[in-house]
Amino acid sequence: MTIEQLDGERVLILLGSGDMKDFALEYDTLSFSDTHSRKILSRLLTLACLKTGLSCADKKMLVEAVPQDGGCIILLTLKPKRRLYRIKRRQKCVCAVTDDVDDLMSAAEALGGIIPDAEVFIYSEKYVILTESYTSLKTMSALYEYTDCFFVPVHNAAKVREHGKSLGTLGKIGRAVKGRTPF
Repeated sequence: MTIEQLDGERVLILLGSGDMKDFALEYDTLSFSDTHSRKILSRLLTLACLKTGLSCADKKMLVEAVPQDGGCIILLTLKPKRRLYRIKRRQKCVCAVTDDVDDLMSAAEALGGIIPDAEVFIYSEKYVILTESYTSLKTMSALYEYTDCFFVPVHNAAKVREHGKSLGTLGKIGRAVKGRTPF
Protein backbone atom coordinates (compact mmCIF):
# COMPACT_ATOMS: atom_id res chain seq x y z
CA MET A 1 0.00 0.00 0.00
CA THR A 2 1.27 3.43 -0.95
CA ILE A 3 -0.12 6.72 0.36
CA GLU A 4 0.97 9.90 -1.39
CA GLN A 5 -0.20 13.48 -0.92
CA LEU A 6 -0.65 15.14 -4.32
CA ASP A 7 -1.46 18.64 -3.07
CA GLY A 8 -3.19 20.43 -0.19
CA GLU A 9 -6.49 18.70 -0.79
CA ARG A 10 -5.81 15.43 -2.65
CA VAL A 11 -4.36 12.13 -1.45
CA LEU A 12 -3.61 9.11 -3.65
CA ILE A 13 -3.82 5.60 -2.12
CA LEU A 14 -2.46 2.67 -4.17
CA LEU A 15 -3.64 -0.76 -3.06
CA GLY A 16 -2.01 -3.81 -4.58
CA SER A 17 -3.67 -7.17 -5.03
CA GLY A 18 -2.19 -8.35 -1.71
CA ASP A 19 -3.61 -5.29 0.08
CA MET A 20 -7.02 -6.00 -1.42
CA LYS A 21 -6.85 -9.58 -0.07
CA ASP A 22 -5.60 -8.42 3.36
CA PHE A 23 -8.50 -5.97 3.66
CA ALA A 24 -10.93 -8.49 2.09
CA LEU A 25 -11.95 -5.90 -0.51
CA GLU A 26 -13.13 -6.41 -4.05
CA TYR A 27 -13.36 -3.57 -6.50
CA ASP A 28 -16.85 -4.64 -7.61
CA THR A 29 -18.28 -4.30 -4.07
CA LEU A 30 -16.30 -1.22 -3.09
CA SER A 31 -18.89 1.42 -2.08
CA PHE A 32 -20.11 3.36 0.93
CA SER A 33 -23.37 1.40 0.92
CA ASP A 34 -21.40 -1.78 1.84
CA THR A 35 -20.64 -1.71 5.59
CA HIS A 36 -17.35 -3.63 5.30
CA SER A 37 -16.09 -1.37 2.48
CA ARG A 38 -17.15 1.72 4.40
CA LYS A 39 -15.25 0.55 7.50
CA ILE A 40 -12.07 -0.17 5.49
CA LEU A 41 -12.32 3.12 3.56
CA SER A 42 -12.74 4.97 6.85
CA ARG A 43 -9.59 3.30 8.24
CA LEU A 44 -7.70 4.12 5.04
CA LEU A 45 -8.83 7.72 5.26
CA THR A 46 -7.69 7.97 8.88
CA LEU A 47 -4.35 6.40 8.00
CA ALA A 48 -3.91 8.75 5.02
CA CYS A 49 -4.70 11.81 7.15
CA LEU A 50 -2.24 10.70 9.85
CA LYS A 51 0.52 10.00 7.33
CA THR A 52 0.08 13.20 5.29
CA GLY A 53 -0.92 15.55 8.10
CA LEU A 54 -4.14 16.63 6.40
CA SER A 55 -7.12 17.40 8.58
CA CYS A 56 -10.40 15.75 7.64
CA ALA A 57 -12.48 17.63 10.20
CA ASP A 58 -15.23 19.83 8.70
CA LYS A 59 -14.34 18.75 5.19
CA LYS A 60 -16.37 17.27 2.40
CA MET A 61 -14.73 14.23 0.82
CA LEU A 62 -14.89 12.89 -2.71
CA VAL A 63 -13.66 9.30 -3.07
CA GLU A 64 -12.80 7.99 -6.53
CA ALA A 65 -11.62 4.45 -7.15
CA VAL A 66 -10.17 2.85 -10.31
CA PRO A 67 -9.13 -0.82 -10.68
CA GLN A 68 -5.51 -1.57 -11.58
CA ASP A 69 -3.78 -4.98 -11.91
CA GLY A 70 -5.91 -6.76 -9.27
CA GLY A 71 -5.53 -3.80 -6.97
CA CYS A 72 -7.09 -0.38 -6.78
CA ILE A 73 -6.18 3.30 -7.01
CA ILE A 74 -8.16 5.51 -4.62
CA LEU A 75 -8.10 9.28 -4.97
CA LEU A 76 -9.38 11.24 -1.95
CA THR A 77 -10.24 14.88 -2.51
CA LEU A 78 -10.94 16.94 0.60
CA LYS A 79 -12.77 20.23 0.23
CA PRO A 80 -14.04 22.58 2.91
CA LYS A 81 -17.74 22.23 3.60
CA ARG A 82 -19.86 25.09 2.39
CA ARG A 83 -21.25 27.00 5.27
CA LEU A 84 -24.95 27.42 5.25
CA TYR A 85 -26.30 30.59 6.72
CA ARG A 86 -29.87 30.89 7.80
CA ILE A 87 -31.65 34.06 7.03
CA LYS A 88 -33.83 34.93 9.93
CA ARG A 89 -37.33 35.89 9.15
CA ARG A 90 -37.71 39.59 9.58
CA GLN A 91 -39.47 40.54 12.74
CA LYS A 92 -42.17 43.11 12.53
CA CYS A 93 -43.95 45.40 14.92
CA VAL A 94 -47.43 46.83 14.84
CA CYS A 95 -47.31 50.58 14.39
CA ALA A 96 -50.58 52.44 15.04
CA VAL A 97 -50.57 56.11 13.97
CA THR A 98 -53.00 58.94 14.61
CA ASP A 99 -52.75 62.72 14.58
CA ASP A 100 -55.77 63.21 16.85
CA VAL A 101 -55.13 63.23 20.62
CA ASP A 102 -58.76 62.22 21.30
CA ASP A 103 -58.29 59.05 19.22
CA LEU A 104 -55.11 58.30 21.18
CA MET A 105 -56.92 58.75 24.50
CA SER A 106 -59.83 56.59 23.35
CA ALA A 107 -57.43 53.85 22.20
CA ALA A 108 -55.55 54.06 25.52
CA GLU A 109 -58.78 53.82 27.50
CA ALA A 110 -60.05 50.86 25.44
CA LEU A 111 -56.77 48.96 25.05
CA GLY A 112 -54.66 50.04 28.03
CA GLY A 113 -55.56 46.87 29.93
CA ILE A 114 -55.17 44.57 26.91
CA ILE A 115 -51.76 45.74 25.64
CA PRO A 116 -50.37 47.72 28.57
CA ASP A 117 -46.75 47.44 27.39
CA ALA A 118 -47.40 49.14 24.04
CA GLU A 119 -45.20 52.21 23.80
CA VAL A 120 -46.58 55.62 22.83
CA PHE A 121 -44.46 58.27 21.09
CA ILE A 122 -44.81 61.61 19.37
CA TYR A 123 -42.99 61.31 16.06
CA SER A 124 -43.28 63.67 13.08
CA GLU A 125 -46.19 65.48 14.73
CA LYS A 126 -48.18 62.24 15.02
CA TYR A 127 -48.98 59.93 17.91
CA VAL A 128 -47.44 56.51 17.36
CA ILE A 129 -48.25 53.33 19.30
CA LEU A 130 -45.70 50.50 18.94
CA THR A 131 -46.46 46.94 19.99
CA GLU A 132 -45.31 43.42 19.11
CA SER A 133 -46.43 41.70 15.91
CA TYR A 134 -48.22 38.86 17.73
CA THR A 135 -51.09 41.15 18.67
CA SER A 136 -54.43 39.31 18.46
CA LEU A 137 -56.98 40.03 15.76
CA LYS A 138 -59.40 41.42 18.35
CA THR A 139 -56.77 43.89 19.53
CA MET A 140 -55.83 44.80 15.97
CA SER A 141 -59.46 45.51 15.06
CA ALA A 142 -59.79 47.73 18.14
CA LEU A 143 -56.61 49.59 17.15
CA TYR A 144 -58.00 50.06 13.63
CA GLU A 145 -61.06 51.70 15.15
CA TYR A 146 -58.98 54.55 16.56
CA THR A 147 -55.78 54.63 14.43
CA ASP A 148 -54.18 53.63 11.15
CA CYS A 149 -52.24 50.39 11.73
CA PHE A 150 -49.22 49.05 9.86
CA PHE A 151 -46.82 46.17 10.22
CA VAL A 152 -43.34 47.71 10.11
CA PRO A 153 -39.86 46.16 10.30
CA VAL A 154 -38.15 46.30 13.68
CA HIS A 155 -35.57 48.81 12.42
CA ASN A 156 -38.34 51.30 11.55
CA ALA A 157 -39.75 50.92 15.07
CA ALA A 158 -36.24 51.52 16.42
CA LYS A 159 -36.11 54.77 14.45
CA VAL A 160 -39.34 55.92 16.13
CA ARG A 161 -37.96 54.94 19.55
CA GLU A 162 -34.72 56.81 18.89
CA HIS A 163 -36.06 60.02 17.37
CA GLY A 164 -39.55 60.22 18.84
CA LYS A 165 -40.57 61.65 22.21
CA SER A 166 -41.81 58.96 24.58
CA LEU A 167 -45.17 59.54 26.26
CA GLY A 168 -45.06 56.29 28.26
CA THR A 169 -47.02 53.10 27.79
CA LEU A 170 -50.57 52.60 26.65
CA GLY A 171 -51.42 51.09 30.05
CA LYS A 172 -50.23 54.20 31.94
CA ILE A 173 -52.09 56.55 29.62
CA GLY A 174 -55.21 54.36 29.84
CA ARG A 175 -55.16 54.41 33.66
CA ALA A 176 -54.68 58.19 33.62
CA VAL A 177 -57.62 58.63 31.22
CA LYS A 178 -59.89 56.37 33.30
CA GLY A 179 -58.93 58.16 36.50
CA ARG A 180 -59.67 61.68 35.28
CA THR A 181 -62.81 63.36 36.42
CA PRO A 182 -65.13 65.29 34.12
CA PHE A 183 -65.30 69.08 34.58
